[in-house]
Amino acid sequence: MDIAEVKKYLHENPSLIINLLEKLNCTHIKLIPNKRVQCALPDGDNPTSVQVILANNEKLNTVVHTRSEYDGGDILNFVEYMLKCSKKESRNWVGSALGINYINPSFIHKSRFLNILDDFSSNDEDLQHNIPISENSFHQFIKSPHIIFIKDRISNEVQRKMNICYDIEDSRILIPIRDTEGQLITFKGRTVHKDYIEKDIPKYLAYYNYNASEILYGYFENYWDIVELGEAIVVESEKAVLQAMSMGINNVVALSKNVISKTQLDLLLELQVNVVLALDKDINKNHMLLEIEKFSNFCNKSIIYDSDELLVGKQSPFDCGIEIWNKLYENKVEVR
Repeated sequence: MDIAEVKKYLHENPSLIINLLEKLNCTHIKLIPNKRVQCALPDGDNPTSVQVILANNEKLNTVVHTRSEYDGGDILNFVEYMLKCSKKESRNWVGSALGINYINPSFIHKSRFLNILDDFSSNDEDLQHNIPISENSFHQFIKSPHIIFIKDRISNEVQRKMNICYDIEDSRILIPIRDTEGQLITFKGRTVHKDYIEKDIPKYLAYYNYNASEILYGYFENYWDIVELGEAIVVESEKAVLQAMSMGINNVVALSKNVISKTQLDLLLELQVNVVLALDKDINKNHMLLEIEKFSNFCNKSIIYDSDELLVGKQSPFDCGIEIWNKLYENKVEVR
């Protein structure tokens, strides 16, 4: 792999930049999504002293505001400065830290997390496996319930249980995303700006690249309730899981989209429970039937279909409270 490929991969996976800075003993490391990774030098306390720039390029230009002797450059130049080493030694150090073999620039060492650019395709099943991130990532944010989620029928108790936090700098409510073993994979950030469309701000964005097709949000936290009840309710969004939990319904998992991936299907089948598919209002019945048929005859299966027009627009079955949900659930359609 050549230097340009290394920097491109780091740009697309800023969690690896954080790993490099940690190995350099930098502190107060924080990711500002799509903008920069910032930190303090090992012997300093300024949390914005070092900035690795992510915005609008893959060069990873790196500045050190508190060291006039640093001549600037990219992340490799910064490593060279920190380790007081040569360019070759800097490149080899980064390669070793990432698991890259530099014997041949065109050779890619397939470490447990390095499946480079060809891993990114339109098929979710072809995306890279998820890389757990450190629980220390929470230190960048404030763990606290947010009023917007409270207004969305997500209780304080559930927000605390699910470690909902807030990014002051980027004005986002953060939902920690965990894999089936409970390992932290990323944070999904929801902007609090009401005029996000006018400002061209994404409503939701992931702080670290991840493969959503490998995740069932709520699986780890709700596993035993699902097994005990013998039923998994499958929804689209993480918010719907949080709303359901706030109603005392703890056997819900989210796809993060409206299509069930092969990995998600396998996870649900392994539970050996009944499945209720409860997608958002704007998803038509034919699509729901195609998705639920993926379970074949391996379990009892149903869909939630709003034939009584209890929901509007893109509302989820949990958006309007427990009474509406109960009506929808009572009228679920069994699929044989």
